[in-house]
Amino acid sequence: MEEKEAEGHKDEEADSDKTQPQLWVDVIKGNRLPSNGGDIEYTALVIVDGEAELVIEEQDVISEMQFWANVLIMYAVGDDLSMNAVKKFMMNTWNFVTLPELYYNEEGYFIVRFKSKSDKDAVLMRGPYTIFKKPVLLHEWTPTFTLEDDVLRVLPVWVIFPQLPLVYWGDKSIGKIASAIGKPVITDECIRKKLRVSYARVLIEVDVTRELKSEITIRSP
Repeated sequence: MEEKEAEGHKDEEADSDKTQPQLWVDVIKGNRLPSNGGDIEYTALVIVDGEAELVIEEQDVISEMQFWANVLIMYAVGDDLSMNAVKKFMMNTWNFVTLPELYYNEEGYFIVRFKSKSDKDAVLMRGPYTIFKKPVLLHEWTPTFTLEDDVLRVLPVWVIFPQLPLVYWGDKSIGKIASAIGKPVITDECIRKKLRVSYARVLIEVDVTRELKSEITIRSP
């Protein structure tokens, strides 16, 4: 089956005049004041073979997993962007969803936290995007995320499955088929609502260091 990046995308550029970047020292001003912080509890460490050992349990991370549930990693190839520039881009280009919260990591990428999963999926579905004529990479966040392994090596690609038999258009079937290429993210609206039946299109995170498959074999009943 043929796979390729989808043609056409929303390419609403942020204004060419880059706004003055907001200094990080201003963003975190006052962060060391005790009144602005939060209380934490002391936990005694366990000594195993002379070494201190600590265990982070599932209940310890539930609140943070929920907080970062609807998050995308945003990375602009070949450009250093200010918080103001990215916020302006989001307001102009993602005006079909509630404006998400934005966080900056000093490795050079942004964490974009959406109000809902539907908002996050809608942004992914409308991509790819550019900002100041530079490609913008959007990646699903995971607890083990690293920039080098998950963004610079794994990229989201719209893959087309031409003339896919209609019996395979269910979520489970198409999920298995897409998994033969990479990690499925979302399908487009035409699959979900069955608006187009000549081909199926799925956004898949693929490892660009490996040769992409041009066909796959399906064993069916």
